[in-house]
Amino acid sequence: MGFVDGKPKWVHCPECNMKYCTSCSANHAGLTCKEFQRQQTLGKDPKHLAAEAMSRACTRSCPHCGQDYMKSDGCNKIRCKCGKLSCYLCGEKIADYSHFCNKKRCACGKCKLWTSTEEMERIDEEKRQHAGRKVLLDQGITNEEEIAAILSSLDEEEDDQSVDTAAAVRKGRAGNQRAAAAAARPVDVPPLIEAQIDRLDAPLRDQMDLLGPNPRPQQGIEFGAAAPQRAAPPAA
Repeated sequence: MGFVDGKPKWVHCPECNMKYCTSCSANHAGLTCKEFQRQQTLGKDPKHLAAEAMSRACTRSCPHCGQDYMKSDGCNKIRCKCGKLSCYLCGEKIADYSHFCNKKRCACGKCKLWTSTEEMERIDEEKRQHAGRKVLLDQGITNEEEIAAILSSLDEEEDDQSVDTAAAVRKGRAGNQRAAAAAARPVDVPPLIEAQIDRLDAPLRDQMDLLGPNPRPQQGIEFGAAAPQRAAPPAA
């Protein structure tokens, strides 16, 4: 059994009796990871493969344990649930803040500790385009105009999906607002239904009338009240 980066290349599952690669989690005995991935893409639509690659390009995963994650704010030093550190920009394993530099116009080549939302969107878009282009080239598509047309159509499809998602969210919010407004309006009960309700409540009202008015609470019974004082008997 060979070892890669200090861990075994293959693991054996006692339940299914299969061996799996510790690098890609696939069962590809006799093939390297790249050979297996190339074999999996045979016969598939290049546009579909490019879309999958572009989607994966913006997915961040921990280089230590492989767990996917998302970052909505904060700096680019990521601490995974496994406790290890990595860089959000380049995805490399890091030890501390020395991996970063946040000086403006610095030529040291280190990753920035802080990046704006606009800059991250630009970086992600560059990764998407690069990943999609690479897949198309691997599939034998070398015409630059054809590559540009495919990538442009994939961007348009993603924009349409984003618009549909936003519209669905707005529609759901509007529906919730209408439901809340309807619940707040007083309900007009038809006279016939109101008469039936009164007839059903009549026996209960008759029983309450037989009991008479509510008895007044006795003095001194309420919590914290003083007990009434009895008058002393007259002296003999």
